[in-house]
Amino acid sequence: MDERVDICDLIKNNETILSQMKPDKFCYCFLPSLRMLPIAIIWGCFDIVFIVSFLQVASGPMLLLLIAFFAIHLYPCYSVFTSYIRRRIEWENVQYAVTDHRVIQVGGALGVEVRSIDHHEIDHVNITMGLIEKLKHVGSIHITSDSGKIDFISINEPVKVYKMLTRTSFDVKSDIEYPNALRPGNNPGYQTKYDDKE
Repeated sequence: MDERVDICDLIKNNETILSQMKPDKFCYCFLPSLRMLPIAIIWGCFDIVFIVSFLQVASGPMLLLLIAFFAIHLYPCYSVFTSYIRRRIEWENVQYAVTDHRVIQVGGALGVEVRSIDHHEIDHVNITMGLIEKLKHVGSIHITSDSGKIDFISINEPVKVYKMLTRTSFDVKSDIEYPNALRPGNNPGYQTKYDDKE
């Protein structure tokens, strides 16, 4: 039985998808492991010195205790690989969408997690592009609100999505502020300009 959730299944009757995305596979799966790699190398070199020293003097139950200790203590070294494996499994489920009502994130490695933030709840939208992301022409968008945070990680055309998301959020907030009795059936967006003349 396929437990994968499609974003289209989450859309309400009066809701329209404006943009649907999936993260770049390489960046999503590999970059977190790459960031941990220098720490893992330093940690591993440090532990190897102690392992070699202890193996020369330890025996019997003390040796078994040391093996168990270093099996746990070396976690930062092999977490580089477990992180990649988890992200690779998770990538199959990850989807992002911007609709005319909200932003949606679907993810999860073993289970499925769905998060959404309505446009009128969005407080901040930030965009980041690391060196490898820039080389791959992808970037990440970070959306925050009082109710939580959603990250669109390593998506294509991040600047275009950022502009569309901020514009839509602003238009929806402006539409909500407009009195219900005077609100048109179709809102072309907030288009007035600020005039500072007295």
